[in-house]
Amino acid sequence: MEQAVLGALMLEKDAYSQVSEILKPDTFYEKKHQLIYTAIQELALAQNPIDLTTVTWQLQHDGTLEQIGGPLYISQLTQKVSSAAHIEFHAKVIAHKALARELISYAGKIEAAAFDETTDIEELMQEAEGNLFQLSQQNIKKDTQQIDPIVDEALKKIQEAANRAE
Repeated sequence: MEQAVLGALMLEKDAYSQVSEILKPDTFYEKKHQLIYTAIQELALAQNPIDLTTVTWQLQHDGTLEQIGGPLYISQLTQKVSSAAHIEFHAKVIAHKALARELISYAGKIEAAAFDETTDIEELMQEAEGNLFQLSQQNIKKDTQQIDPIVDEALKKIQEAANRAE
C-alpha cells in the first residue's frame, strides 16, 4: 500500500494536497519510503511539480537516491498504480498502521517499566496517560475544508441574490 500511495503521488498533480495532512515521512514503515516521501514533501514545499523525474532529481540532490534503490525503484512505484483515485483512503490506512506501531512500541516500554521494581507506578500511570493522550491528539482528523470551494459557493450565492434584486 505504501508503494501505491507513493506511485500515485508521482502520477497525479494534486494528490499531495489530499494526503499532506495525513502522512508524514515517519508514517511510512520502510525507510526507503520515508526518504521518497521526504523528497516529495520537499518538492511540494518548494512548489515544484511532483513526478517521476523531479522526485528522482530531489533524491539525487538529497544524496539518498541509491539508498532507495535508484531510479529503477522510483519508476517501479509509478508502474504499480494507474491513478490516485483512492489515495486519501490508502493514506489513512498507512497512518493507522503507523499509529498501531507506535502503540505497540509504547506498550512494550510501559510493560518493561512496570516490571522494574524501582519504578513509581503512580508516575508511570501519569506518564502513560499523558503519552496516550498526546498520541490521540496527534492523530485526530482535523475537520478542514479547502477555501476555494467555499469562496466559489459564496460568490455564486451573491450573484444569485444580485440577479433576483434586478
